[in-house]
Amino acid sequence: RLFPNDSRITFENPVHEFVETSLKQAGIGIKPCAVPVHHYGKLDREKTTAKKEEYYKLIKSKLAGKGTNDEKALFEAAVLAAELQKYNEAIAYWKKLTMINPAFSAAYHGLGNAYFNSGQYDKAVSSFRRALESEPDMKDARIMLAICELCTGNASSSVSLLENFLREGPPHPFALLTLAAAYFCAGRVIEGKDRLRTLLSSHIDYTVYFSDLAKRLNAEGKFDYALPLLEAVREQQPGDREITGLLEECRKEKTKA
Repeated sequence: RLFPNDSRITFENPVHEFVETSLKQAGIGIKPCAVPVHHYGKLDREKTTAKKEEYYKLIKSKLAGKGTNDEKALFEAAVLAAELQKYNEAIAYWKKLTMINPAFSAAYHGLGNAYFNSGQYDKAVSSFRRALESEPDMKDARIMLAICELCTGNASSSVSLLENFLREGPPHPFALLTLAAAYFCAGRVIEGKDRLRTLLSSHIDYTVYFSDLAKRLNAEGKFDYALPLLEAVREQQPGDREITGLLEECRKEKTKA
């Protein structure tokens, strides 16, 4: 954004600063510009994390000054806490927001993500369901709910959610990926492989997603779900030692169970 060096124009907010309010007060109009501006700051991860940590301190100070019922400040704190992987703190902020505004679908969505990332899948399911009660068409919440259903051992529910989702609109790559995984977890391997062929024909690589999901399922003791996903990855990458090791580990854990 470009604006004149004018003493009437001042930044507002310690985090996510903006000048729009002072521009309006000064009677200065805002016009679009056709010149694209590329921001490369986030490519430096260490610098980005340090900047987020600093912002997080500022927003907590802002909350202390304005009081804990400031919805905008709570939202910013929750987002930053989640980005910094401080999931317990993010959960506390999101919960506070849902108490202040019980119809705030984005807060329930954020709460669901924080529960998911901290491995609390049952609570994540409840949170995403609450988000969808307020905003039934929230795509991300619908897909995340399906993933959480897998992580809690409800593959049939996950399949149903995703099939309905995909029937309602155009193909959605992430939903297609998750449905393929759900088919494998539900024992519907032929349908799963059919979906994988569709993904590969569209140049969508499923291996990283399947591997990451299998690790989550393995950690939850859902070995019957993790195994077919790992086997599907090994078919695509037969020489991958990590996948072979994960398969062996999963089989051993399943035998113990």
